[in-house]
Amino acid sequence: MTFVFILVYRPQPASTVTDMFYDEWADVLERTSAYAGCIIVGDVNLHVDDVANTSTERFLTLLTSFGLRDYAGRPTRGDHQLDAFVSRSDQPAPVVKVAPPLISDHSLIVALFEVTDYHPARTSCRHVVKRRPWRSFNLDAFATDLEESELVRNPPSDVIQLFDSYNCTLADLLDKHAPLRDVKIRARPTAP
Repeated sequence: MTFVFILVYRPQPASTVTDMFYDEWADVLERTSAYAGCIIVGDVNLHVDDVANTSTERFLTLLTSFGLRDYAGRPTRGDHQLDAFVSRSDQPAPVVKVAPPLISDHSLIVALFEVTDYHPARTSCRHVVKRRPWRSFNLDAFATDLEESELVRNPPSDVIQLFDSYNCTLADLLDKHAPLRDVKIRARPTAP
């Protein structure tokens, strides 16, 4: 089986997650998630346990869209999970233990995972994920529709309604200009 191990360290605090991080993160996932043995570990400096946080939601959505899953699942620094152990969701789930911090202020993540011989001709590892066609995304058309939206032309004065309007408007425009599509993917022993 061909493995790819990726070590991630995002040094900024969770409050300074930039679009560039997500662009680069998506690029890394696109290049590596097709490997049958894809393991991603490291300090992402996001509160991975706080699914209500928009940065965390975006991070986890990208993982899911590439058929990946975080298996750490518990606090790794203080009361929050800042570290991740990610592997393919269509492979046997690893047994992950998060040990208390000893040398560092982060916990030690120890994982046991099954290494099986992978033969694409004999094994069918196909599954369907939802992806947006970002390569055909027309930013100018999106910006024009955004300028003509109620969010821009007549924004609510109440902050809660403004956030709701923002979320609904952007979700609707994304669904219009880059609708989610079901994509069948198959694990391969290597991805050039």
